[in-house]
Amino acid sequence: MSVSVGFIEVESDAYKCFRQVPRRKCERPGAEVEIIQLAFQMLNLTWRGIDVEQTFGIPPDLGSKLNSTTWSGMMGLLTTGKIDMSGLSMHITPERMEDVIFAFPLRYFQTIYVVRKPNETYSQNFIVNAFPLNFWMIAMATFFVVWGIHILHAFIVKLNEKKKVDLFWRESGRSLMQLVSANLRQTIPLNSQGALFILNALYMLAMIIILNYYQSAIFSNLVAPNFYKIPFRNREELAVAIKKGEVFMTDIHRSRPYCAYECTDLYKALETNPMKVRQSASQVFADIANNGVFQSKLDVNFIPAPFNWFSRRKDKIIIKDTREVAHYTAFAFAKSQRLLRQRFNQAIVELLPAVEHITTAHGYRTRRRRYDPVEEQHFLALSLHEHFVQVFYLYAIGIGVAIISFVLEIGIPKIYDAIVSWRNQRRHNE
Repeated sequence: MSVSVGFIEVESDAYKCFRQVPRRKCERPGAEVEIIQLAFQMLNLTWRGIDVEQTFGIPPDLGSKLNSTTWSGMMGLLTTGKIDMSGLSMHITPERMEDVIFAFPLRYFQTIYVVRKPNETYSQNFIVNAFPLNFWMIAMATFFVVWGIHILHAFIVKLNEKKKVDLFWRESGRSLMQLVSANLRQTIPLNSQGALFILNALYMLAMIIILNYYQSAIFSNLVAPNFYKIPFRNREELAVAIKKGEVFMTDIHRSRPYCAYECTDLYKALETNPMKVRQSASQVFADIANNGVFQSKLDVNFIPAPFNWFSRRKDKIIIKDTREVAHYTAFAFAKSQRLLRQRFNQAIVELLPAVEHITTAHGYRTRRRRYDPVEEQHFLALSLHEHFVQVFYLYAIGIGVAIISFVLEIGIPKIYDAIVSWRNQRRHNE
């Protein structure tokens, strides 16, 4: 009695002339059809392949649970005993293990995302990017505190001076220039009388350390290569990008992504930016070219790096989600075929080292080439748009502050004099 093996036409694993096997020779029936054929030859067992879609009229899928006892697709045929084993490996899940038995795992699949090749690099606008925003805020606050202490010290020392406004403008300007000079390591001496000596010494020491680090950070940004902006690296970052509207998910006939655990963030993001359901691969590819994300699973043997090329045209890349749960796949057997499963495992153990070779040698699949997001640079030409725009903004802000200060410096004394004159006139009239 021959073993009945069910097949569904699937590209690379069972396609073209797979229906002829094992009755007639077929040069490229599919990678998993070849593995099945070799295993039964080693066991010296007769078998027959069945196109389950044609024979039983079922949809071309491996099966999902319809209720507590019934399965669809290939799983339904296995649980009802209509076939002895599946000719296509399927994901090993706790649900499936309750109703069928699996051979030794054949492949190891990882969740992947296919996206458009990034063209934008991380900004080299490094004038203020050398430090994080919170550091700049602390540095500015420290500067203004020290400046205020200098002004306060001048008022205390020159308490008897009558022209307080003139004293404020004179001392604030002098202290400001001294602190700026200290920041830039210029030779203008700081006012170091009395209690200010310790404060100024600590401030200058801190500025020397910070300035040296700042120069080193700018230099490293100048000589470092460009890094292309990868839109995300895992499911958590994908959820954030979807929520911001930077990307969207797309698929053929599927409206819900694969997700094994802690899926709340991704599902919430998809509520605001729903997954697009397409009818053909060409529509999905068009979406990918427009910041779409296609999610799938791929054998880890063919995606060696975190980022890999998807197409020869080099317009799409594969992002491997190393944080996502990986899946083992194996051939499934009806529960009544435990002895067959045991013998099949003996053959699989010997065939496992050759599985990758069988898959790649006949051109069923190819190992993806590594994509490197680093762009090597041998010469960097500085430009206003990419490097000095922050300097321009700082200069413009400085000019604006200077104009406002000038207006205040001229206007406040005149306003003060006008108020004093008005009060004197009022008293005279009274």
